[in-house]
Amino acid sequence: LTKLFLGSNGIDREGARALGRALETNRTLTVLDLCGNEIGTEGARFLQRALERNCTLTTLNLSENRIAPEVMQEISRLVEINSSSLVPQAAEKIKASGSEGSVSQGFGGSFLDSFNSKPGLTPP
Repeated sequence: LTKLFLGSNGIDREGARALGRALETNRTLTVLDLCGNEIGTEGARFLQRALERNCTLTTLNLSENRIAPEVMQEISRLVEINSSSLVPQAAEKIKASGSEGSVSQGFGGSFLDSFNSKPGLTPP
């Protein structure tokens, strides 16, 4: 399993805790989409801790989960570290996004854009 799409599944803080535990030891998953859930900032911290140990996840979508921008920034940094070992062709777009803003990683580095009127939007 390399890609997992769990958007709009009602995943909350406890679900994020369980996913975090699984991510700590998983070495095959590269894409995880958790958009439109109920993870929140506390749940995102479980994922953040998991990403400190996981070195394979290169794409993470957390849009529409009401996650504080500072936590999203740290998660994005960790995803960026994971993607830094990839060749540019494989790292076309690496992103972590949250409801308070979004962070994307591409060829030229990372940037933070806040979308106040439409939470959860990610830049192209």
